[in-house]
Amino acid sequence: MSNSFDIKSLPLARQIALLGGLLLFISLFFPWVRASADMGGFGSVSGSASGWDGIGTLVGILVILLVAWEAARLLGVTSQVKINADLVTAGLAALTALFGLIQFIRSLTQSPGIPGVSVGPHIGAFLILILSAALGYAAFLSYQSAGGSAALQNLKTQTAEAGPAAPPAPPAGGQAPPPPAAPEAPHGEDDRPAGPTPS
Repeated sequence: MSNSFDIKSLPLARQIALLGGLLLFISLFFPWVRASADMGGFGSVSGSASGWDGIGTLVGILVILLVAWEAARLLGVTSQVKINADLVTAGLAALTALFGLIQFIRSLTQSPGIPGVSVGPHIGAFLILILSAALGYAAFLSYQSAGGSAALQNLKTQTAEAGPAAPPAPPAGGQAPPPPAAPEAPHGEDDRPAGPTPS
């Protein structure tokens, strides 16, 4: 990759996948949920957790795979991959967006189960939501660029061809082929033909 590389030269889907993935990875380090407790006359205390909590770890792994895949495409090391590269980008971006959305929903449903303690989403949760939506759009664009349903059909065909060979079909008429003939046993001494009887 040359020093004059310009990310704007990439298709929009790949720009979003690369930049959006990097930003989503960074956003996982931001406070994801914030808990606060009223201590009465002593004031209140609060704490927060990063987006790497729970499913956020899976989001982080997926976004690392997505960014690594796009970096590999930039370096040209994916040319030997037989699967449509845009289809791989679409799959990784879609999975990242899906679990990112689930992580945001979790931030809305956190319950401490302790009286006087409240838990709610923090800035990291909203960043995850926005960037997940962007990656969802990148997944859609990549899917369209790959060829849509035709690309999925080609993938199924390639998978079927790479599978184990099917057994040979029976001959016409539905009759099974005859079993192979058993080899003849060699002649023993007792089975040798008798020679001429001496006179």
